[in-house]
Amino acid sequence: MTELRRRWQLERWISVIRVAAVPWALFEVAVISQDYPAGHELAAWLTTAALVIGAAAFFYIDRRPFGEQAQRLICLASLTFNTLIISAYCFVFSFEPGTPIRQLLYFAVIEAALRYGLIGGVVMPLAQLPVLIGTELFRADRFAPLDFATDHITLPLGLGLLMGLIVGWLVNRLARETELAEQRAGEAEGFRDELGRRVDVLDAANRCARALGSSLDLDHAFAAFIRELRGLLGFDRTAIVLADDGTARVMAAAGAGADTVFPIGTRRAVAGSLLEEVLNGA
Repeated sequence: MTELRRRWQLERWISVIRVAAVPWALFEVAVISQDYPAGHELAAWLTTAALVIGAAAFFYIDRRPFGEQAQRLICLASLTFNTLIISAYCFVFSFEPGTPIRQLLYFAVIEAALRYGLIGGVVMPLAQLPVLIGTELFRADRFAPLDFATDHITLPLGLGLLMGLIVGWLVNRLARETELAEQRAGEAEGFRDELGRRVDVLDAANRCARALGSSLDLDHAFAAFIRELRGLLGFDRTAIVLADDGTARVMAAAGAGADTVFPIGTRRAVAGSLLEEVLNGA
């Protein structure tokens, strides 16, 4: 499986999770959260509306055929959309200090690490730093007497980095193991094919050997051998030559010019001929 294909499959799965998050978001905004400050309820509903529209759009888009470049852009756009929606919820519900709304940012960290490995796992927490600082400044300014708390920034940032490093390392490790497994599977398939070819050659060689012993008549035996040899190698011209006492004699021949060029029974001296080089291992 290629890296892009893995990311695209992950994108399709995240689109399902995004759609499943819509009822939960509606329930939180409509039922759980109460006593909204001025403007926050409207912002919550607008953010949820954006979530509904984006979830439906990406669910539809992710199931359409696209080229590699388009898939890369869609994956990046999906991650950006999720991060912006989560960041918006962090600002909207900053008036509830007891609600762990900022923990939603960890979802974006995990998603980035799953998509892009260690790089995504490190870059996303750092990219969220302005959101952490902004929400804390917004909360301290709008909802006194709550003061600006540095640990509300450093703790989520540190946990996000640790989470991104762990998940990103696991993703990179899995990718390397998958690549190695695919490479070994390819090698095993090559070995299997090579073994199959060698078995075929061995079987053909056995058939040729049986053909040679199929008759006491040399002409018939050689003819049967050449028929089997043609099925194994395929040739335009072949000959069986006996070299004895410096003389080469054609015992059998088949193919183009078999009856006119060095026909059966032809004798020639081995010395100075191509056969001499063959007999010497050339």
